[in-house]
Amino acid sequence: MSSAGVVVRAADSRELDRLTELHALLVEHHGAHASFAPAPGAEAAVRAHLGRAHADPAAALWVADAERPLVGFVLVRVLERPPLFAETRRGEVEALFVRPEARRAGVGRALAEAGVAWLREQGLGRACLEVAAANQEGGAFWRALGFEPSMDVLERRL
Repeated sequence: MSSAGVVVRAADSRELDRLTELHALLVEHHGAHASFAPAPGAEAAVRAHLGRAHADPAAALWVADAERPLVGFVLVRVLERPPLFAETRRGEVEALFVRPEARRAGVGRALAEAGVAWLREQGLGRACLEVAAANQEGGAFWRALGFEPSMDVLERRL
């Protein structure tokens, strides 16, 4: 799959350092939101998390590659719920990020579509994700792709 000279493809395990760098930019992008504040020394933990996701058959990691520099990534996974519900499996978009210089060129859409297509191939009928209420740009992006609010997540500082 390609968009404006960018190829969207499955991530390679040799790219974990580059993906960790992109994840750091994602955290920086969400900087003001306390839920996304990184723990001290988080880089190693992020790399390990991405490595586990890459190896997990219930997850998929896609990258947007523009002739070697990675310009974005998406991480999707299958969520399992207890059999208390009719729907015990659904998809989750855990993270999606596109470098600022590559935005508004269809890269985010291509990544999202690759992730959602993979979830559909897993036999899932629903995908969910979380967007910070203050992230109006992110909310508009996901709504334009057909995602709509289904549940409010409320927080309270303790």
